[in-house]
Amino acid sequence: MVQCYGSSLVLPKGRVKYSDEFSKWNILIDKTVDLFLRLNTDKAEVVATVLFTEKSMNKGYMSEKDVLQAVMKWKQKRRPPINEVEVAETIRNLGMLKWFYLVPSTDMPIQDELVQ
Repeated sequence: MVQCYGSSLVLPKGRVKYSDEFSKWNILIDKTVDLFLRLNTDKAEVVATVLFTEKSMNKGYMSEKDVLQAVMKWKQKRRPPINEVEVAETIRNLGMLKWFYLVPSTDMPIQDELVQ
């Protein structure tokens, strides 16, 4: 018998058999769902691109600017072009939400609302 849980189909035997494996990932799954539920598709693309780029660089000691440059290089042929300010803000926001740890860059193209 197949049961539907939210948007997923789950076989009861599989749920029981792999419950330990699923429970290891519950926090990350919940965190990911919580993040992406708040985004439209355009912002979700930017977030997914930033997360993938940061993970694939895997240098250990990286700055926000390193990730920004890698994203902009990867998406250079995208039409319409990706907005560099939006990518920079996404990198900064994901860092504040502890999705990754990067060395802050002072030369990010972010419009600081506190500076007048």
